[in-house]
Amino acid sequence: MGFILVVVFFFASTGLLWSANIFMVTAAIPSATGVKITAATIVENPVTHAIISYTPIDTTDLTFSAMTYDSTNKIWTPPNYFAIDIANTGVGSPNVAVVYADGGKPAGQAQGLGNRATIAFKKVVWVDASHNNETDIAGHPRKALIAANDSFLPATTAGGWFKMYIGVATDASVANAAPFTNADQPGSYSGTVTVTATPS
Repeated sequence: MGFILVVVFFFASTGLLWSANIFMVTAAIPSATGVKITAATIVENPVTHAIISYTPIDTTDLTFSAMTYDSTNKIWTPPNYFAIDIANTGVGSPNVAVVYADGGKPAGQAQGLGNRATIAFKKVVWVDASHNNETDIAGHPRKALIAANDSFLPATTAGGWFKMYIGVATDASVANAAPFTNADQPGSYSGTVTVTATPS
């Protein structure tokens, strides 16, 4: 009787030791369904350059506000400039192409808006609800708007999204760009920035 009890206990213990289940854990992230392009107008303090307001705009009409004359630097500048954010509606980063074309300018004016404004390209990475990190995109420096024609592969902004800043030149530090001065003709200046973005 003692032997039989030992054997039954042995088999029962062995069965508990080898009881196992294998669980397969999976998750699926859908591919990006498109690209979202949004614009905003930015107003900053002209002295400290601290941002006073950042206002999204539901239009493709990027109009600089009324120019004022800076008597110290002898240039004309608006109080605002523009940001354009381009991101996949989903994971990954888009392919982006940017093309600029000068439009109208006053009679007798040699250079158009493309030579009086600049464009900068950035990679933006979300940090938390209060701020993001922005870095220059290597090989794509700030340039005159007239020279904006450029393209960007998804790897350029992997882990973040693409952002452009467009503003009137405030100095001559960028090739082919210069501020508006009293030597320019009064009147309206225009141009078009075409952004083509496809999800990857």
